[in-house]
Amino acid sequence: MKVRFTMKSSSLSIKQPTTRAAGTVVVSDEKEEEEELVTTPTRGKRFFHRRSSEDGGENTKSSFRDRFTSLSRTSEDGNESEYSGFGSERGKHHHHRPKTKESGKYAEPNEEERKRMEYLKEQLVKHEMILPKTMTIPELGGEERTLLRFVRARTKGKELAWEMLRNTLKWRKKWHVDECLERSFLENEKLYDIVCSQNSFYVGHGKFGHPIYFDNVTNMPWKQILSEFDDVDTFLRTQIQTMEWQQEFVFKPASERVGYPITQVINIWNLRGMTLGLFTSEIKAVTKKAMQLSQDNYPESLYQSYIINAPTIFTVIWSIIKLFLDVKTRNKVHIMGHGKHVFDQLQKKLGPNSLLTAEMVQSKFKDIGVVERKLGFESAHKKSQDYIRKKLREKNQPFYPSHSVLEKRKEELEQFDEEEFFDASDEHWWTKSEKEIKEKCFSCFSCFTKKRVNELP
Repeated sequence: MKVRFTMKSSSLSIKQPTTRAAGTVVVSDEKEEEEELVTTPTRGKRFFHRRSSEDGGENTKSSFRDRFTSLSRTSEDGNESEYSGFGSERGKHHHHRPKTKESGKYAEPNEEERKRMEYLKEQLVKHEMILPKTMTIPELGGEERTLLRFVRARTKGKELAWEMLRNTLKWRKKWHVDECLERSFLENEKLYDIVCSQNSFYVGHGKFGHPIYFDNVTNMPWKQILSEFDDVDTFLRTQIQTMEWQQEFVFKPASERVGYPITQVINIWNLRGMTLGLFTSEIKAVTKKAMQLSQDNYPESLYQSYIINAPTIFTVIWSIIKLFLDVKTRNKVHIMGHGKHVFDQLQKKLGPNSLLTAEMVQSKFKDIGVVERKLGFESAHKKSQDYIRKKLREKNQPFYPSHSVLEKRKEELEQFDEEEFFDASDEHWWTKSEKEIKEKCFSCFSCFTKKRVNELP
């Protein structure tokens, strides 16, 4: 929970928050509220300034605000600008990658990154391994962009970047990812309907051409998924099919549209109707494995993420989750709150090519998915499954493989060794045990009571 600090004489008082975050400035929702809290991230420090009518009138406040916000600008990709606060020396001694605020392009590699990319090329030759088609699409930057993404996903050393890439290529071979868009893993029409019922939609493009993915994460058909699928891996393979499909049919057209490689997506996560009851042990197990597959094998795929319609409990959950995220990823996540103002804020951030509507953002839980389909949007998972059906039809192959074929494919995955394929060198928050999370929580947030933490999933 966010709190506001107000200094009166020598005493410090804490007020309940009535504001929402807008970048680094917290803007009051109440017109009659005279005070604003401005926070500016600096190198390990955070400045607070209380503005009111006592500060000398609007001219004084405006002047201070302009000065303060100019020093706390944040780039579009979530990184701090080279000036991060009063007294900062980052502008004078700036050794980071070139900023890409105006263009939205993925930053070009620096000298050290180029050396690490060359190292990866040498290792590919040495181990007689090659990158598959979807990792070398010319419009997406080809091999160079793929290698750069793995280098940036593992900044602590070229060996770790190679370990991650090698594990990904082994995983793709074991799971037959390179051929997954020419295969069906579903046994019947019922499973097809369940996969297609997921309410996730591509809704236009952002200011710089990145596809916008509107994901109603709390509306997943978990009950049907857990009861109808014999094993979780079959369901996860359909998710992989969608990720592979988007390389060719989402990122490639987006790149052609703007004239430069687009390999990242803007995620809008709608948490309308979220409750702790959604986080059963079975759902957590599926979610954990899905996140592992995505993070370890499709690195650097997130451009920006906006969380909307989050309930109060999410503040507690997010306070814990973000402890285990690196600063780069954390800076890309923006919690937008809820209410009529959210759509207007999103539109300003997304730009004129977004197809998101106020009706989609503000729809009730029971209307999630219904609104989008009425407006002509199709589930991304349905699009990928229909593409696979088209390919099967062209080859005169059945939509649903025989039982013996499906069993053989399941046996292939049963031999799968997680230790061998998943990169264990990075500590993801979802790999932490419940005990570790609670200990971390208590060490950093003394305001969390034991009762509150024990209520977490």
